[in-house]
Amino acid sequence: METLTPIQKIDAVLEYLKSNQNKISFEALLDEMKKRGVVEVQAHLRTIIDKLEYDRFVIDVTVKGMEVEQLLISHEGLLFKGYQATLSEEIAALELSAAEKAHFGQVEQQGIDNGQTLNKLTKDLGKATWFAGAAAVALFLWDVVKFLIEHACQQ
Repeated sequence: METLTPIQKIDAVLEYLKSNQNKISFEALLDEMKKRGVVEVQAHLRTIIDKLEYDRFVIDVTVKGMEVEQLLISHEGLLFKGYQATLSEEIAALELSAAEKAHFGQVEQQGIDNGQTLNKLTKDLGKATWFAGAAAVALFLWDVVKFLIEHACQQ
């Protein structure tokens, strides 16, 4: 018989209580769980029941003065999918987050590429501005030379 993980043990007890929606004694539940190989000793089942009571999936309906503990599954327990299913959903949500992280990595890389392109264009624009400035100075000097030549010829 395979060894169950703690989560599988809790889910097995929860599923049994869901299928048997009547009150059940702790001892009867212990006998059934031993038959199914879920728990070996009473302490293991007590821990599982305490967890299910803490999460409000099981209610202790023992009447004061009775020596036999009576357990009943709660409405929340009936609706709960199980700890393994919940864990699987959380893992799936984390995997979705990993996909989102990959997308954000691509967006970040695209931003880096755009920044590099912007730097190159800025340098090219700077060179073009220096060239335009040099051309303006050359035209100014040409006009000065032309003016001096025209005035020198008139005298």
